[in-house]
Amino acid sequence: MTALRDIVLKAIVNSDKLTLRSSGASLGFFSPISVTELRVESIDEDNKVSFQKISADRSWLGMLFSKPDLGSFRFEQPKVDITVRPQKPWDKSPEDSKSPRPTTPLLPNLTTHIVDATVIVRTLPNEPPPIELTGLNAEVRLERRSSLSILIA
Repeated sequence: MTALRDIVLKAIVNSDKLTLRSSGASLGFFSPISVTELRVESIDEDNKVSFQKISADRSWLGMLFSKPDLGSFRFEQPKVDITVRPQKPWDKSPEDSKSPRPTTPLLPNLTTHIVDATVIVRTLPNEPPPIELTGLNAEVRLERRSSLSILIA
């Protein structure tokens, strides 16, 4: 099952700039989806996101048939550790600001319960972070409204 799990998870992320690993997953036709010890990391290792467990109230088949409503998800002990490097004004080319922005697709409707999260924001890798928040809990909804996707916290 490990090979299939890795194929499915990598297809979800679909990026050559990220690596993804997990220790287990339940991706049955009729049982609710869950993934344990999921870790997503940028290739340069500056940005890391991990979850002790992600669980859904539906199977992937149930989500497929209820699109765009994906149901409820529970994220246990997420940890976001990112490095934000300030962009220097001279790094931006004039063409960057003139190019039209691509249209953003509508996101699905879903509710998330975030339990015991940690957020770390760094300005330099391997240095003490200026921002470190722990023990965060939240309920967040993503809703489609007309042609917009709205995040409600």
